[in-house]
Amino acid sequence: MGGGMRTARVLTPLEVRQKSEAIGEHNVGGVAGTLLLVVRKTQAGEISRAWKFVIRTGGTKQTFGLGRYTYKQQVGAVTLAEAREKAQKIREDILEGRDPRAGVSQEVKSDKPTEHTLDELFPKYFAYCEKMDLWKSPKMLPDYERLYRLHLSPGLGGKGVNEVTPAAIAQVLTPLLIKSPSTGKKAQHLLSPFFRWCLRLENSYRSPALGNPATSEVLKDRLPKAGQCKATTHHPMCHLEDLPRFVRLLVESGRVNDVGGMACLFILLTASRQGNVIKNSRAGAKCHAVWADIDKRRALWTIPAQKMKVAANGAHVVPLSKQALAILSRLEALGMSSDEDAVFRSLRGKVVGEAACARIIKNLSVRDREAGGNGFVDKEQGGRLMTMHGTARAAFQTWAAEQGYSRDLTEAALHHTKGGNGDAYLRTKYAEQRRQMMQAWANFLFNECPKDWAKFRAK
Repeated sequence: MGGGMRTARVLTPLEVRQKSEAIGEHNVGGVAGTLLLVVRKTQAGEISRAWKFVIRTGGTKQTFGLGRYTYKQQVGAVTLAEAREKAQKIREDILEGRDPRAGVSQEVKSDKPTEHTLDELFPKYFAYCEKMDLWKSPKMLPDYERLYRLHLSPGLGGKGVNEVTPAAIAQVLTPLLIKSPSTGKKAQHLLSPFFRWCLRLENSYRSPALGNPATSEVLKDRLPKAGQCKATTHHPMCHLEDLPRFVRLLVESGRVNDVGGMACLFILLTASRQGNVIKNSRAGAKCHAVWADIDKRRALWTIPAQKMKVAANGAHVVPLSKQALAILSRLEALGMSSDEDAVFRSLRGKVVGEAACARIIKNLSVRDREAGGNGFVDKEQGGRLMTMHGTARAAFQTWAAEQGYSRDLTEAALHHTKGGNGDAYLRTKYAEQRRQMMQAWANFLFNECPKDWAKFRAK
């Protein structure tokens, strides 16, 4: 047995510290067998340093992890002297016929990173992201929490972080990608940085030797190809030619006098994301419109960057048409205005949600069919009932293109242009072009309404 052992030159603590700056495996000596300082660069670009002890017995090589390296006292880390002591203890166990991974040598196991489950670690990871301000929008945290809870936790949550393999991840992501490619990709985009965080030196939740099991490179041959996945399904939209009729029925039905109906109109008039006007129950974030963001005198609605889907694009300034201002005036007449309250809220103070808009759409669709129409459905999605989320922006974009507005102007109106929607635009002729465009859009939406549609305005 001893013939399989070898003793390397014994390095001093200073020499080992110097070796810790060089990528590779360094034999530090001082014990029979091979005690290695393993220095690697992680996918995150950081340096990891860990101890590995290799010993041959009866022609069989055994490898033991002894923990992270440090040259000074750190919680959970192992000095050179401690690593040699642990390696010597393993050797003695083997020589005396004991299993070094069990019984009296349980302490060797305890030097490995604690095996936390994903369900234990993900709350810590989310807290870290929030602390470091890594989210592009406040809506991302509740959205990712929901994604993890519904789609990842059932298959991966109970697994130890070192147990998760690329195969296990592929098993969870494959059916998700086939059913909903966008959700599957989003899930992968959550897992990859999570494991990168787990591999960070200060955490060491996952062994560096295992690497990141969720990168695109690792998973590329394990996940279904694009052709095997279901085509992306967008939110159903009301087609452009039907929108003026929808607005007319909304006005004629009297629903324009309730807060839900006014919210529907405001979403359309401003070509806004639904969650920026009313409560978005899915995201759970408070991104709805508030009076403090509205300047009626200048006819502007300024949505703070942190409320936008892409916060990096800055605040979004929306020029308000005469019709949009009329809705705000009506709300003020109903006593809805204050500096802090949501713009679209009930008299009880409850913020209007998606369900209110959905009910209005359903009722108006029935009314339209009773009058001989086809209802307000998406013909390209099997006649699914329109949604405000799917309609406001897509229909506006189609209308703007048909009217010959420039792509730059349209993208600015939709908050797709980085740095193009802040106050700088309002100091240029470009801002006036946007204002004219939004007024033209409002006139199109109301072009089938009775001439006295404005009778609901505050007196």
